[in-house]
Formats: sequence, structure tokens, C-alpha cells
Amino acid sequence: MPNSNKLPDVLTEAEQESLLSQPNPRYPTGQRNYTLFRNHAGYGAPLI
Repeated sequence: MPNSNKLPDVLTEAEQESLLSQPNPRYPTGQRNYTLFRNHAGYGAPLI
């Protein structure tokens, strides 16, 4: 039986755009999260 909770190895471009649209830039934590997501996506690192 395959494990349905396994994370995908790579996010699609649409999934990356959706993820990057989530952090709220009005707050420092949103700016931080956006930067972290962007850096991970730019280096091809998996987002967990």
C-alpha cells in the first residue's frame, strides 16, 4: 500500500506560485516567510 502522506519531490510552477502568494507582506514574519520560500524555490531545495 503506497504512503499517501508522502510529500512530493518537486512542486509544480503553479504550486510554487500558490505557496509564494500566501505570506502577508504587511508583517515582518510574512516578509521573512516569503524570502525563505523564494530562496528554497530558487535553489531547487525541497519545501517542507
